Amino acid sequence: MMKLQLALLSPGQRREIRTYLKNPPTLKECLDGLGETSGRLALRDAALMTAADGTIDEKEQLTLEEIAKYLNLDEGIIDRLLDWVMAGFDWMQDGLDLLNVK
Repeated sequence: MMKLQLALLSPGQRREIRTYLKNPPTLKECLDGLGETSGRLALRDAALMTAADGTIDEKEQLTLEEIAKYLNLDEGIIDRLLDWVMAGFDWMQDGLDLLNVK
């Protein structure tokens, strides 16, 4: 399987990925290239990813707040976003419960 995955990447892409893994860009460098809409969508997706394991630790919370600040969003946006994420998880669990899926 690994050889197939490697075949899907050009040598240049593999070098670029290795460089990013060894020296990842800063959060600011990642955000600098985003427009307003893509930045907001990145924040939304980051909120979803931080909650994927069922908990949001302090470092994750601070990173979300840093992204929101960079995007000039109001202070309460992170709490509202995380409420939205949890409501979505509850909604998905309700569907599993309706079907008796454990």
